[in-house]
Amino acid sequence: MLTRANKILSEKYQPFPQVFEIFDEDDMPNNGDVVFMLSHYLTSLEKLRSDNIANQSYKWYWKISGKTSNKETDPPEIK
Repeated sequence: MLTRANKILSEKYQPFPQVFEIFDEDDMPNNGDVVFMLSHYLTSLEKLRSDNIANQSYKWYWKISGKTSNKETDPPEIK
């Protein structure tokens, strides 16, 4: 799932893009490391979403190809 998230986020939104890509299979991470990284990925995914939505008439819509669509979404969690 992290590999898929990295593709979606691209280097612009990836947390720690030059340092972390996926967990090493040979070195089992502890729970704290996993929770730490997953929380950063969730924040990054929300930042990507927030940067690609727009407010129009008190509702939030996805921006597709730079234009506001008619696909409604929730307001951003990150300001």
